[in-house]
Amino acid sequence: MERILISFAMFFLTLGCSDKNDDQFQEEDFLGTWTLIEQREYGGTPNTDWRPVVNGYQIELKADGTFVTDKFSPECTEGEYSISITDNTLTFSFGCPGFSVEGLSDDNVFIEKYSFEGVYLILSPTYLSCDEGCAFKFSPVEG
Repeated sequence: MERILISFAMFFLTLGCSDKNDDQFQEEDFLGTWTLIEQREYGGTPNTDWRPVVNGYQIELKADGTFVTDKFSPECTEGEYSISITDNTLTFSFGCPGFSVEGLSDDNVFIEKYSFEGVYLILSPTYLSCDEGCAFKFSPVEG
């Protein structure tokens, strides 16, 4: 009986040990297609809960460092992205000559702070002037 208890104890101790830090994200965590499902703006309003987004845009992050999105469709739908694990940023460089979004980016580059809530990708744009911040929640598209 004692051996069984020791075996169970060792099993659960081993289960609790892992080489992966849950706060560290790998590039594979970002790959795939994501759909905007909710948004939130902090400050200025008493309700800072997530609000549903109808017909949210999609973004597909590919393993070769490129992306496709309908965020600014049809003006520009593709480009390259990079991830900074140390800064928790995701940088989108749109690849359309002459493309710019007045007041947001003159050089086609958009930097987003990222985090994860379970399976959801949370992006907080550094280029928007939300008084106390804003965030956008993306759900992975099952494929």
